[in-house]
Amino acid sequence: MINKNRFARLGCVALLSGIMVFTAACGSKEPAKQAAAKPKDVQGDYIEAAGKVTAGEIKNITLEFPAMVNDVLVEEGQHVSLGQEIISLDIHEIRQQIADMENNLKIERLQLEKLISGDANNGIRESSTLSTAQESLRRANEDLNKKQALYDAGAIPKNDFIDAQRRVSDAQQAVSDASVSNSNDYKLSIDIQRQRISTLETDLNQERSKLSKSYLQGNSIVSDIANGMVQDITPVAGDNTQSGSRLLNIVNMDTLVVEAEVLEDFIKDVKLGAKVEILPLSDSGKHYRGTVRKIAEMGVEKNGETVVTVQISIDDMDELIKPNFNVDVRISK
Repeated sequence: MINKNRFARLGCVALLSGIMVFTAACGSKEPAKQAAAKPKDVQGDYIEAAGKVTAGEIKNITLEFPAMVNDVLVEEGQHVSLGQEIISLDIHEIRQQIADMENNLKIERLQLEKLISGDANNGIRESSTLSTAQESLRRANEDLNKKQALYDAGAIPKNDFIDAQRRVSDAQQAVSDASVSNSNDYKLSIDIQRQRISTLETDLNQERSKLSKSYLQGNSIVSDIANGMVQDITPVAGDNTQSGSRLLNIVNMDTLVVEAEVLEDFIKDVKLGAKVEILPLSDSGKHYRGTVRKIAEMGVEKNGETVVTVQISIDDMDELIKPNFNVDVRISK
């Protein structure tokens, strides 16, 4: 009779052996390799980065003289065209100051002409020192003539006559010295007058230059940019502005560009002239074309990573692109 327990044990052994063989066979297979995850900044044929629309030219409008604001004729963010009036001003104070300086300059120039014409027509004008010396010489000559007559008559000794001659000689030297001094003083007076005129001319030109600004026409601040946008308007009607005050900025809308920040890991694949797709966050369905125009020479640390700024032109810009708008860019590799 067959021992049932034995067959049961043999069956268990066989089953266990089969399980071990199956497990070994499965374990001998190499695990499938997973493809490395591609960084989100690199997507096939382009590099993706975030950027912002910035202006290449923003003009600060300032006044270098005190003025009163009569009226502000635009609103924050308004587009302006070339020559459009922005702010009306009362600038009579600086105009009056310039007029006074012009009058003073005319007076000083006339004074110089009188000095020069006096030298040409009347010779060197006599100073009080020269006049005194000339009077002393006249009296010395009169005394010498008297002494000459007395000496010839034998009424005085020779020494008295010689003393009279010496006094005439001394008086003549005094006149000569005074004439030289007077000439030098007169030339110095002309030089001083010319220097005074030069200083007045410099001061006047400086004041005139304060009004010689491309954005100043008459009594108004105007746009000197053909396609501009005003921002940061500070004064209101009735304000008195001080010298050096900034009134507003004018953004040149024709100079808008995108500045994108590319991680340093991928900057090697960014080339000047590369084509760029620009996607504004304000309108996900709108795309613009651009071109890489500039790559910064150094990186900066931002949020724990090093990024390099890439400047991108907007080749098909329209009125929907605004300064400080956020965009995504796809830079062709």
